Amino acid sequence: MTSLLPVGQLESLGLPGQSYDLCLTPSILNVLNRNGTKLLPDAEVVFSETGGFLDYKNDGNLWSPSALVFYDPTANASPAVELASAQESFFSPQSIQNAFGASFIIRYDYYYLETSSTQDPLGNTLTGNLDYRTLRLQKITDENGNISQVAFDALGGAVGVAVMGKQGENRGDTLDGFRPNLTNDELDQYFADPTATGKTLLAGATSRVIYDVNSFYRRGPSVGMRSSHVVREAHLHDPAGKAIRIQVSIQFMDGNGQSIQEKASAEPDPANPGNASHRWRCSGWVALNNKALPVQVFEPFYTSSAALELNAIAGNSTIEVYDAGLGAWKSESWDANDTVLSSPDEDPDIAPLIKSLPTSRYLPTWYEQRDTRLLGAEEQAAAKKAALCNNTPTVSHMDSMDNAFLEVRMNEGGETTSTRSLYDIEGKVFRLVDAQGRIVSESIFEMSGLELNSKSMDFGPRYRVRFGYDILRRVTKRYILNSDERVSEYLDAKVVYREESQQPDPEFRNFRKKEYQVFDQAGTVTNLEFYFKGNLLREQRQFAKDYKSNLDWSDDTNIESEPDIYLNSTTYDALNRIVTTTTPDLSTLRTTFLPGSGLLGAIDVNLIGEQQGTNTVWTNFVTSDEYDAYSRRIVRLNGNPVQITDTYDPQTQNVTRSQVRSLAAGVEVYQDNAYTYDPVGNTTYVADAAHPPTFLRSGPVDAHLEFTYDALYRLTESTGREHVGQTRGNPPGPPSSPNLGPDANTDDNALAKYTESYSYDTCDNLISVRHQIGDPHYPGWKRTCQYNNPSALRDGRSTAKGNRLSSSTVGNRSENYRFDNHGNMVSTSFSNLSQMTWDCFNRLRSSSRQLLAVGNSETTWYVYDLDGNRVRKVTERASQRGAASRKLNEQ
Repeated sequence: MTSLLPVGQLESLGLPGQSYDLCLTPSILNVLNRNGTKLLPDAEVVFSETGGFLDYKNDGNLWSPSALVFYDPTANASPAVELASAQESFFSPQSIQNAFGASFIIRYDYYYLETSSTQDPLGNTLTGNLDYRTLRLQKITDENGNISQVAFDALGGAVGVAVMGKQGENRGDTLDGFRPNLTNDELDQYFADPTATGKTLLAGATSRVIYDVNSFYRRGPSVGMRSSHVVREAHLHDPAGKAIRIQVSIQFMDGNGQSIQEKASAEPDPANPGNASHRWRCSGWVALNNKALPVQVFEPFYTSSAALELNAIAGNSTIEVYDAGLGAWKSESWDANDTVLSSPDEDPDIAPLIKSLPTSRYLPTWYEQRDTRLLGAEEQAAAKKAALCNNTPTVSHMDSMDNAFLEVRMNEGGETTSTRSLYDIEGKVFRLVDAQGRIVSESIFEMSGLELNSKSMDFGPRYRVRFGYDILRRVTKRYILNSDERVSEYLDAKVVYREESQQPDPEFRNFRKKEYQVFDQAGTVTNLEFYFKGNLLREQRQFAKDYKSNLDWSDDTNIESEPDIYLNSTTYDALNRIVTTTTPDLSTLRTTFLPGSGLLGAIDVNLIGEQQGTNTVWTNFVTSDEYDAYSRRIVRLNGNPVQITDTYDPQTQNVTRSQVRSLAAGVEVYQDNAYTYDPVGNTTYVADAAHPPTFLRSGPVDAHLEFTYDALYRLTESTGREHVGQTRGNPPGPPSSPNLGPDANTDDNALAKYTESYSYDTCDNLISVRHQIGDPHYPGWKRTCQYNNPSALRDGRSTAKGNRLSSSTVGNRSENYRFDNHGNMVSTSFSNLSQMTWDCFNRLRSSSRQLLAVGNSETTWYVYDLDGNRVRKVTERASQRGAASRKLNEQ
């Protein structure tokens, strides 16, 4: 106990002391540079003091040390005291010190059988009470004093859980009156009608698991082995907890303990709301092979029975076949388009594996069903387009370590493109080379596999981000240094935790181990209260007055705040779902969930605290939602009332129809889209039946869209219709020609067909767009794209270009694009966004739609919080040079 043994020495009574993993060598640190300048001038100090690495041999190699284990909780205990404590505790660790010097105390029960409490350096203590019959924790008290209790049955299984607040509080639930052990009759009665007896068996608990381990022995294979999970939706001591609503799930298992069928309580049938029988959502039946792998999977379905339904075949099925699973030097990936013209019974790899199946399971093929036009002209057209992609697999070549170092993609006509990946000795990709032989990216890893530095052909030097941590290794500070500017770094954000602040009683509102205040580029967020289960209940936001500069929180006194404080509050149910949200304008959004399934059922909003007398006025935004057996929403009725209905293909599960219609007097259909897909799910055709054809000089113009893809699934052609009275046959953006045309921009019939075709280079960059209009008065246009910006990664070729769009040309007019060093577009010549700026995390910071020769153009500023969410948008009016800016609006 006096010291650690020398490295490489081991004695008979030796205990694990400390281990080291080599992570950084001097050669790795030396390559962390930009243009010969070290990224970290004091890398050894940064990695040692901030990163916790140790140069214990004094040779420049940095190692990651493991935690130190002590056998006495007292700091700096003498070897004799620690030895005595170790012998008394059967050499149970009682203190652990991490690489940063923080010590965590561990305490045990009287017999040293189980941990009874842990305490971190800030005094956050987690305690537990041991059930000596099961040797499992029966009661756990978290750092804020909130209690969770567990009930065990006779076999030691955890069958009941109750979460509650602090001792003496009437919060959460209770195990009072909970019976962990059930008789066989009670089990049979429960599984015969779980929803009727589940509430009684749950009692005051939060959740309950009901095991019937002898059901197969008692009732036979028709019952199987079964278990059930019952949870309440509202806590017992919540206002809604008295009218208890539960959710029930049931699992049936085979002799190996593998699930064979699962059922979950579902919402009532909207087509038969008066039916008193409960409805269940049942998982699809799965047939397994002798390796317990699924070979045939059927669809989920609704049922009125809670019992096991053997061989419950519903809907369509998918069939899985497996090969021997041997490794290979080459791997070919064939998707549904690549095999669209093939028949499974003729495939040399698949045919032997499916020869025992009836041919009706896989014939006729997808293509054969559509080639005869029996499914309609749109489906036949999708089949013809897919046929062009036949026999175009992606091939990956493997090295001796089974790493895919070369990927070859095949396009129509046998054209191939290749990308290469270079691996280091640990199997990490350190260089990626594209189809044109250009280096796309390079990375440097330390020896444990963490990425230290990355470079890309499309961005240059970036910001340096440095983090500060507290003793628990929580991020508390974030510093930013712009590598393009020789300026000092600034404190971009900081986080204060309640147990580290000077605020008393951090447990009072459950603040321990929770953020108390956040100072970010938007201003200040103060969390006011947390739920006893850790959910945030109330917070307030105060914006900084300055929304254009980088705020430096190293000196709070220099940052002035807006006078307004915005308060948000949230409530939750027992399943931690948000029930109500109140915004700063006192509007409250209330969500209602369907009984049984717990899926979203309705949304109501009390706007700006509106009242009628003493009654709260609720405006209905979503009246009802209906779902299918996949839990997909199929019907939504809004409060307008507008109804949205989605229909799915029973074989592919793609949306085949989406209809939006009003149910007000005089039903009006706003949208009625029918969708057609190719075998891999690309949309090939969209027809909107809600809008009849219009007639222009060239004939009828339908509300149809059509799309064509190449074998690499790049869009190559699209057709639709456009309002030529408004577009004038010009591309998006400022008009490229003064073509007036004969049509008015208010003429509803001034719709013409268009066809747009796209071409790409071997690296998938868009090369040209050709737009042809089906009317002789509008000649159409063609846009060509140029990529002349040099690559940020020079591979010995001075002419290497990157993937940034440098300019595009329509006719005799070119538009130029400029980017910052991070690859963000900052300006264009003619488009509606003449100037843009970006922050250090590549988020849009400001944009201007005007281009003024003198003065400041109208500019919109965007502000983000610590998590990257945009929380503020301010638009300033255009102003003369030197004049003060004025706000136009703020959101």
